[in-house]
Amino acid sequence: MKKSLFYKIKSDKKYDELNFDIINRHLESLDYGDATIYKIILVVEEFITNILKYANNQGEISLALNFSANLITVNIADYGKMFDPLEIKTHALIDSVNDSKIGGLGIHIVKNIANSISYHRMGGNNIIKIIIANEKKTDKIIKNNQTTQEALIFEKFKAKSTANSPVASFI
Repeated sequence: MKKSLFYKIKSDKKYDELNFDIINRHLESLDYGDATIYKIILVVEEFITNILKYANNQGEISLALNFSANLITVNIADYGKMFDPLEIKTHALIDSVNDSKIGGLGIHIVKNIANSISYHRMGGNNIIKIIIANEKKTDKIIKNNQTTQEALIFEKFKAKSTANSPVASFI
């Protein structure tokens, strides 16, 4: 299975106005488990929010999600000021939220859940590539005392019923 989804986010969008539900629905229509979907949404939300808050972006933000059976590649490009997330120091573990410093924790979390992250600057663009391994649907937590077989049948039905739905190309 190879599939790609593309999104454009306007630079005048405010970070608190973002709605990632459309991406979540697209991911749910593919054959990925809840843990994988959560990781992808977290990565996308963290980077897009940071770009809108801090980058002084002068153009659209481009987001491409590329899917294979085992890996999801998240590519994000923006025209903001240069920012290499790999240069952010890793946070030390803390005992209390009150003891933590403001900022950088989201990138720290992304670094810990991603299989790999790369950054480069080209033609005035920040280009970030994040790779996340797919956790199979069979590894999902089964809710409401469903048997594993019932849950798998439901997931296959759900995937078939949403597979032919139209895909939007914007947030």
